[in-house]
Amino acid sequence: ADAILCSAYKFFGPHIGIMAFDKKRFTALKPCKVGLRFASDGLLEEDVLDPGEVPTIENCEISRWEMGTLNYEGLAGFDACVDYFASLASDIQPTSDRGKAIDQSYIKI
Repeated sequence: ADAILCSAYKFFGPHIGIMAFDKKRFTALKPCKVGLRFASDGLLEEDVLDPGEVPTIENCEISRWEMGTLNYEGLAGFDACVDYFASLASDIQPTSDRGKAIDQSYIKI
């Protein structure tokens, strides 16, 4: 899939939207917000909201990809939800391979 989007509450998480994407396909998308700053001569000086090719830890602190203040409580709840699912795979230590633990948990469910 090029992108997968869902609401975390559909699997016991908080009310936040999540997305996974194919980096090659995502680079063509351009967010709608702008942060252009112009010099006194009218030429473009910088774009303080430069999105880069894709959202990353480095370019999302202040970013066009976000629609406002992050829902930190929701993100913490989502992380706890993923940890809970990983913990259901009792034969795999969630800290060693979280992805594998989640796969095994869904098989058990």
